[in-house]
Amino acid sequence: MNLWEMQDAKSGLQVKGQTLTQNSAVLLSMVGSGVGIARLLDIVAAPFVKTGKLVPLLRPHIDVQEIPVYAVMLPKRHRLPKIRACVEFWGAYLGAVSATH
Repeated sequence: MNLWEMQDAKSGLQVKGQTLTQNSAVLLSMVGSGVGIARLLDIVAAPFVKTGKLVPLLRPHIDVQEIPVYAVMLPKRHRLPKIRACVEFWGAYLGAVSATH
């Protein structure tokens, strides 16, 4: 997520900030407090954009690429119903989210 692919550039912009985190909650807290800007997944940022806590800045300039999500599970006879339900929920949710974008 530190290589921002720009629509009008031949190569991406390598972003290097003062702070580095791989935790979305920490990143949201930082940008929500006005520490700086961040590249966030839509699924993470959308609720905060909707309430006005975050403002999209570079969306028209970033080359948005889809990121695949995979679920890896044990064979059916070893799969717990709650795991199957969780995977089905996220599959339906992410499918609906990607259909709106």
